[in-house]
Amino acid sequence: MIRLHEITRKYRTHGGMARALGPVSLEIPGGQAVAVVGPSGAGKSTLLSLLGLLDRPTGGRTDSGAWTSRSYRRPSAPRRAGTE
Repeated sequence: MIRLHEITRKYRTHGGMARALGPVSLEIPGGQAVAVVGPSGAGKSTLLSLLGLLDRPTGGRTDSGAWTSRSYRRPSAPRRAGTE
């Protein structure tokens, strides 16, 4: 089960904040196949990045049963050799 409640994703730009997604609410039952369709710029890739934990929402709540947007922490960048 995946639940999204009022998910938003905004990015800082030179002109202020740009909304890339949302607010979006949806529920996908476990084992259910879904398709994400829409016009260019609608936020499809942003939504999939949030669901795949590649990015974090700027607002709202997510829950998969295994993680929530509040418990997920982005891993720190790996250290490069010779930099400490």
